[in-house]
Amino acid sequence: MMRIIKNRREYCPEWRWWRRCGERLQIGLGLERIFSEIESRDAKEAFGLHRLRENLAHGLGLVEAMRGSGIILPVEAWGYLLSGEKTGRMGEAFCDVSRVLERRKVFQKEVIGQLWYPILLMAAGTGIMGLMLLWVIPELSNLQKEMGDGGDLPWLTAHLGILYGGIVGAFLLFVVMVCVLCWTLRALARKMEIWGNRRELFYSVIPGIGRFLHASRECRLLGQLGPFLESGFAFPRALELVADGLSCKWEAAVLMKFRSHLLHGAPLMEGFRSCPLFSAESHSLLALGEECGRLDEFMLQRSDELREQLQWWTQQATRA
Repeated sequence: MMRIIKNRREYCPEWRWWRRCGERLQIGLGLERIFSEIESRDAKEAFGLHRLRENLAHGLGLVEAMRGSGIILPVEAWGYLLSGEKTGRMGEAFCDVSRVLERRKVFQKEVIGQLWYPILLMAAGTGIMGLMLLWVIPELSNLQKEMGDGGDLPWLTAHLGILYGGIVGAFLLFVVMVCVLCWTLRALARKMEIWGNRRELFYSVIPGIGRFLHASRECRLLGQLGPFLESGFAFPRALELVADGLSCKWEAAVLMKFRSHLLHGAPLMEGFRSCPLFSAESHSLLALGEECGRLDEFMLQRSDELREQLQWWTQQATRA
């Protein structure tokens, strides 16, 4: 019986590490030699790679050994690795993971680079309001007393602090409540299918956030299904592999229901139209991909389009 040596400290090698490993795999070098040559300066990451080599030495598969070593990757990246392991194209899979991580890092840098201006405005506004409440208004009150008016300020000026604090406090309380509710629904959806359906109903009530989350999920699912189809997997098998890697019980159940309909002879596009995980905008493109026999390419193309839309929405939100 093969034994998994687990590493409880989670880590993720940077995208350059994945690219170097992929390039060496493509020229035929062995996994243990590659992982021993490309070490990391981070102690936690180096210890995880040591665990990875030990798992490989015990005869485990690469994906199982990586999960046991504590590597944290996006779900889309795990799909590339699983597809590469089953088709013997690990070099290409590592390069695909490198592109996924590089794209995420570039996007994070862009978002952080755009956030400095709103943060500066918020800090300046908070400082100005604090100056008015702590110094300007008391000085006005003293001036009123010196002029013999009794220190009575206009109602709006006298209650500016209460109004400001109430509005800001209510807004922050609303944001915290929405975040807590989303986190709770997400945690419950991982355990019970019915809570996943309720989470969808909650998302549909919030137009902007709901649309963003639905597009993000569709982008992720199409990005997972495309590589499996590109590697030669049948579509029902690809749905099963993707469903096995999902943490949300409701999403996995919907994909398995989609797979069951296909196995019972239902047309592919009928399954897409009845599946709530895919939007109506994708149906025409996927139907064209099915007709010309290039469904995997059209899935990846649609995934890239959705990713560009998500990046644009995020940029506009940070600017707003």
